[in-house]
Amino acid sequence: MTIRRLKRSRLVWLGLALATPCTAQITQPIGYSADRMLEDREWQRIGHPIEVRSEVPDRGAARLGVEGGDEGKTKAIEALGENPLATVFDAIGADARLYAQHNITLSNPFMEGRIPGSAGNRFAADYIEFWFRKYNLQPAFAATSKAADGAEVVTANASFRQTFQHGSTVRTERQTVTLHPSGREDMKLEPGKDFTVLGMSGSGKVKGDVVFCGYGIDGPDGYKTFEGNIDLSGKIAMVFRFEPMNPDGTSRWAERGWSPAAGLDAKLKAVAERKPAAIMLVNPPGAADPRAKELIAPESPGDEPSKLGVPVVMITTEAAERLAWFNGTMRDFRERVDEAGMVRPLTDARASIDVEIRREPVLTDNVGAVLPGRGELAKEYIVIGAHYDHVGYGTIGANPSNRGKLHPGADDNASGTAGVLLLAHKLSESYAKLPQDAPARSVIFLLFSAEESGLNGSMYYVNHPSVDLSSIQFMLNMDMIGRLRSKASSPKANGLDVEGTQSAEGFYDLVKPHLDASGIEIRHGTTIAANTDHFSFYSKQVPILNFFTGYHDQYHKPEDTFDLINHTGAARIVAMAHDICLTVAQHPEKLKFTARRPSRNAAAAPPPPPPAPPPPAAESGPARAGGNVRFGIKPGTYEEESGGVEVVEVYEGTSAADAGIKEGDVMIKWNGKPIGDVQAWMPLLRASKVGDVVEVTVKRDGKEQVIKVTLKAGETGSR
Repeated sequence: MTIRRLKRSRLVWLGLALATPCTAQITQPIGYSADRMLEDREWQRIGHPIEVRSEVPDRGAARLGVEGGDEGKTKAIEALGENPLATVFDAIGADARLYAQHNITLSNPFMEGRIPGSAGNRFAADYIEFWFRKYNLQPAFAATSKAADGAEVVTANASFRQTFQHGSTVRTERQTVTLHPSGREDMKLEPGKDFTVLGMSGSGKVKGDVVFCGYGIDGPDGYKTFEGNIDLSGKIAMVFRFEPMNPDGTSRWAERGWSPAAGLDAKLKAVAERKPAAIMLVNPPGAADPRAKELIAPESPGDEPSKLGVPVVMITTEAAERLAWFNGTMRDFRERVDEAGMVRPLTDARASIDVEIRREPVLTDNVGAVLPGRGELAKEYIVIGAHYDHVGYGTIGANPSNRGKLHPGADDNASGTAGVLLLAHKLSESYAKLPQDAPARSVIFLLFSAEESGLNGSMYYVNHPSVDLSSIQFMLNMDMIGRLRSKASSPKANGLDVEGTQSAEGFYDLVKPHLDASGIEIRHGTTIAANTDHFSFYSKQVPILNFFTGYHDQYHKPEDTFDLINHTGAARIVAMAHDICLTVAQHPEKLKFTARRPSRNAAAAPPPPPPAPPPPAAESGPARAGGNVRFGIKPGTYEEESGGVEVVEVYEGTSAADAGIKEGDVMIKWNGKPIGDVQAWMPLLRASKVGDVVEVTVKRDGKEQVIKVTLKAGETGSR
C-alpha cells in the first residue's frame, strides 16, 4: 500500500480505524512525513520487503475461559448481545476505554514500531502533542527564534518538543555495481536484489582488479588472513562473511553460533587498513545461519556505524560465482580458507563500483507538557514519564531472526505512554477541582524517545532540563505496565513491581496507603534498576518511583500486540498513580533524596552516591551494556529474593547461548564476584569488552557450576 498525504488530525481515529488484524508485505513507501511521503524509506534501504506482523492470532475459546471450542466461543460472544464489543467497552469504564484507544493507536503498524528517525516515531510524537493540547496543558520547553535584527530570542514554555540528535542515518544517492568476469559479458547488478551498500560505506567511484581476502580475520591456532604488510591499494577486496567453518557450515571456533572474531565491524576495519579501493562482502556458501541467504541491510536510523572511507557493498553469492568463475567456485574458496587464511588475486576478474552516500543526523523529540500548580508549591514539580519509542523493524534490541519484522511494542512501551496520557487527563480534571487557595506542585508530563538504545532521551533531558532538577519532588516512570497479572491467574506473575519507595526519606510511608488501597498485588523492589528512564533522574539524586508489570515471552518480539494488554489492569495502575501524585503534589515538605536500600536496621550505613549512567548516544554513539557486548539473556526480575540473576530466556546466537547458559539458570558470580541482582551485574558487564572470556557461576538443578563465556559483539557489530 502507498500512504500519501495524511493530515495529522486523522491520527486521532487511526488507532481504532486501523487496528484490525492484518498481515502485509510492504513493498511501497510509507513515507517520512506529510511533506516527504514518497521519499526514500527503510524498505528501499533494506532492499527487500519489510514484513508487518501485527496480526492478532485467534487464541480461541481458552482465551474467553469457555469450553466447547469454537462453538463455545461463539455462544460466549453471542451472550454479550448484538454488539459485543460495545458491551465490553461499556463495562470496562471510561478510563480503560481511553487507555485502550491510546495503546491501540500507538502500537498500530502505522507507527512503524516508533523507532527514532522513522515516520512512525514522529507520528507518535504528534499524537502525544495532540492530546497534551487537548488537555490545555502548557508546553514544557523553550523555543528559539530570530528577531528582526538577527538576535536570538528564547521564549519560555513555547514548545512541546525537545529535539536532540540520535546518531545518524545513511542515504544512498547513487549506487551502481558492474562485474567484469573473464570471457563473459559484463553483469550490471540490481540494487536490493544483487547487492546492497552497507552503512559503514564511504563514497567513491572505482574500477579495479578483485582480490579474494578470505574471511579477513585472525583467530585461534595461528589462523591469519594477512601475513606481513599486504597492500591492497587500487584493488577491490572480496571478503567472506562469518568465520572458518566445519563441513556442516558451523563455526570452527565456537560451540554454538559464531565467535567474536566474526564481528563485521572488526573484519571490515582489518581489510580497510590494507587500503583497498573498495570492499565486497559475500555470504560463504553452506553457512549454517539463516542470514547467509540474505543481503545485509544498510544501517537503520539511530545506528552509528563505522565509517571506512571506501565504498563497501555486499553482493550475492551467485554474483560472486559469476565474477570468479574462471578461478573456481565459491565453495572451492570456502573450503580453502576454512583450513587456512589466504589472500589471492582473482585472474581476469574486475569490478566497477560507484557509490555516493549522504549521512544525515537522526533527530528525535522528547515531548513534554506542564500542568501548572498553584500557591507556594507551584515552583516545585512532579515529573511523570515514560518512553514512547520502540525497536521498529527489529534493527536494535531484538532477536536477529526477527530483523525486518514489525515490532509493535504494545507493552514496551505503548502501555506506559498510554498511562502517561491517561494520567494527564485525570490529573488535569483533579487540579481543576482543587480549591483556589490549595497549594499544589506543578506536574511535568514527559514522553522520552531513544530509550531502547540507552536511555538517551531521558539522559538528554536531565542534562538539558526545562526546570532546575533540585525543584523536582519526584519522578514517576511507567515502563511496561500492560501485563498486570495476579498470582492466582499466572504462577509466574509478579503483580506490579514498584521500586523507589525508599529513594526519599519518608517516601514509603507517604505512598503506602495508596498501594494498599489499590488492591493490586505489589512487589517492592529492593534496588534501583538501571535499564529504564527513572535511572536518569535517580543518577541526578531525584527521588523516583518505577512501575513495571514484568517481562513476558513477547518482549521485544513482533508478537507484543495490543490484544495481550490488560487495559483494565493498566487503568487501575494509573488510578493508583493518580492518587499517589495528587498526595505528593500537595505534601507540604520537600522530599529528601536517599540512595539507601530498604532496611529494617535503623542504623544502616550512609548510602554511596548513585552510579553514573551511560552517556547519551548523541554524544558517544548508542549506549549499550558492555559497549558493543551483548550477553544475550532475558532476566526474570531485577531483584531476585534468593540472590542472583535468573535466566528466563536465552537468545539464539548470543554470548550466553554459545557458552551453554540455559533457561532456569541463576547467575550468582561474575569472574568470582557475587552478583546479587541485575543492578550489581550491569556494571560488571559494562566494564567488559568484546572478546573477553568471563567465568560465570550459575546455580543449575541445585548445584553450582562455572561456565566460561566469550563475550560477543551486540547488534551494531552485525555478523
